[in-house]
Amino acid sequence: MLTDEQLRLREPFDVTGSFMPPLCEGNGARINRQWRERTGLPVEPMVETWPMKFGSFNEPLVLDYHEEKTGHAITRRGEVVAHPQRPNVGVTLDGFREHDNWIIQVKCCGSWQSIPHILDYYCCQAWLEAECTGAAGASLLVMHGGGEPVEYPIHVDANYREAVWARIDEFLDCIATLTEPYAITIPPIIPPEKWRRIDLDDEENAPNWGDQMRELITQWDETSDAARINSAAKDQIKRLLPDDVGRVVYGAKIIARARNGAVSIKRAKIDRNGNVFTED
Repeated sequence: MLTDEQLRLREPFDVTGSFMPPLCEGNGARINRQWRERTGLPVEPMVETWPMKFGSFNEPLVLDYHEEKTGHAITRRGEVVAHPQRPNVGVTLDGFREHDNWIIQVKCCGSWQSIPHILDYYCCQAWLEAECTGAAGASLLVMHGGGEPVEYPIHVDANYREAVWARIDEFLDCIATLTEPYAITIPPIIPPEKWRRIDLDDEENAPNWGDQMRELITQWDETSDAARINSAAKDQIKRLLPDDVGRVVYGAKIIARARNGAVSIKRAKIDRNGNVFTED
């Protein structure tokens, strides 16, 4: 996690490196939280999750190991850098390799995450660090599922760079205009003690949805017996159908067994050539 001094130096930044993945992914909840925090609105404290703790603990080990393996020093660890033209955009470096003027961004990810996903998701973070420092490029140094760290250089073109800066500018404009990026309407939770009792037999005081509800209740009542018979017949059909039968046609009905063993029963129609099709 960041030190108090790093947090102080990052205070002017509306956009940071760690915020880039959710920003580019379009994570509405995370983007709105950042917007609320940067516009002075109350937010819930950020909880340090196990992946965050795991990454912070292993980051120095990964950098030291890679430094020793390659023979090239990785410096500027934990340095806070503002973008030279955008003082409200900045990053905190994991490391910088002076040998080739290169950003090294460490990621300690679970084995259930694929390498292509990891590279796609975190590419924008490493890219922004290169933009802020003027580095020649950047790599993601990935410890995948506890395995030996592997360096993956990232490659971006002019279109990617333009699109990411456009996304950053959209967010910064939301802050400047106090416009919530993702408007979220949260329905109120009504406690049981405040639930209403509606009598649809009382025509005079019935709500505006009363007529439609009466029709649906009547329809349910008229078809409930047939529905029970239909359900029971369906269960019996499934039990009767031998395991080695994949399809039964009877009249305009088809019984079909899927590859996973699931049995479906559908009405069918026949075209002019005698082909049978199930109705959607």
